[in-house]
Amino acid sequence: MKRVTISVPDDVAEAAAAAVNAGEFASVSAYFAAASGKLGDWLAARAALDEMITEAGGLSDADRAAAAEMMTEIARERAARKQDVA
Repeated sequence: MKRVTISVPDDVAEAAAAAVNAGEFASVSAYFAAASGKLGDWLAARAALDEMITEAGGLSDADRAAAAEMMTEIARERAARKQDVA
């Protein structure tokens, strides 16, 4: 196994540490190894989504704003759940 050093935003490092503390992963390294193993799946999903958007004629500014608002709400809900657990 090869050892590498990476820099990540504080919230990403905190999420990794929280997952380890919750027993979801044996180590921060295991957390990032699992995440990087899913990268191909995420890239394929993004390509499929981009294709569907193109076939549908694109997204309006209102659609993009609604999607951004939805993702912000999801992030808030996740953060609230993390605080409830802590």
